Amino acid sequence: MDSYKFSLEELDSFKELFAIGQGDELPEAHRLTISTEVPELVARLLGAAKLTLLAEVSHYKLFFPLSMRLDEWGQFNPELGIPEVLDTRGSERSWRLTDLDGVVVKASEGGVPLQVLSLSSSGVTLKEQGELQSRGDMQLELPGGELVPLAVEPVRNENGVVAARILASCEAREALRRFLFGRHRAIYADLYRDLM
Repeated sequence: MDSYKFSLEELDSFKELFAIGQGDELPEAHRLTISTEVPELVARLLGAAKLTLLAEVSHYKLFFPLSMRLDEWGQFNPELGIPEVLDTRGSERSWRLTDLDGVVVKASEGGVPLQVLSLSSSGVTLKEQGELQSRGDMQLELPGGELVPLAVEPVRNENGVVAARILASCEAREALRRFLFGRHRAIYADLYRDLM
């Protein structure tokens, strides 16, 4: 184990600090001041910053959007959003859900349900049914009846399977992340046990 020797200057500072009796004034060099007000420039930067908090659970990385909100006293309070779950086995990519019980995807409102093979926050794979040749709007119906409007852009079509990139509004993307994160936590509950 390494030991550390204080310099004479450090020892003198400690002696001076601990020699002060009750009621004595601390020397200026030893005073600590705390400001509860955030400078305006820093407040604007933090309020507009796009921050992310990374949590690693087994071979998954969870990227939580982190925003800073000012409360009524001018203090910053961090707010965590719904995380993006990445699977780090092989290459890092969005975690894909393949057990899609209760999830329905339709190429259009009132259209025929499509067979979904996998779903992530960035993409979907579908059994080719002639419905998806170019970019198109889709509707994802989650268990519980929540409808999430999505636009998809096919990137690959092989052996009757279409892989498409999901293009969605911020609200739709958050609803999809919320659903996928909820499923991930349910499927891998043992990974989250120590975190909660």
